[in-house]
Amino acid sequence: EEYQAALEAESSAPTSTGDVLGKALDAAQSQSEASSALKEAADALAEEEEELAKKLGMDSVEELEDALDAMNGIADDGGELESSGDIAREARAREAYLGWCKKFNKQEDE
Repeated sequence: EEYQAALEAESSAPTSTGDVLGKALDAAQSQSEASSALKEAADALAEEEEELAKKLGMDSVEELEDALDAMNGIADDGGELESSGDIAREARAREAYLGWCKKFNKQEDE
């Protein structure tokens, strides 16, 4: 009922050209602000990804993405990896090794 009343109120009020242009300007400004916020969020995410890749001992975000894909059975070309479970074992071994290096302040050597 409230929705219907709001629609009737909008349709009964005359809309001038100035109102339409003002609304269009407000909408464009809102879109610009949203676009700017999305860009800031994307930039922050990219920085966090780079930081994570470095913490994991990888040279780039792409290397991190490839490692995550491999752990999930996805090949570099996007196809399915043929595996017998060795990838998961290697990932666990790498994680244990990196943890050991961090715990004993050792330089990673792979």
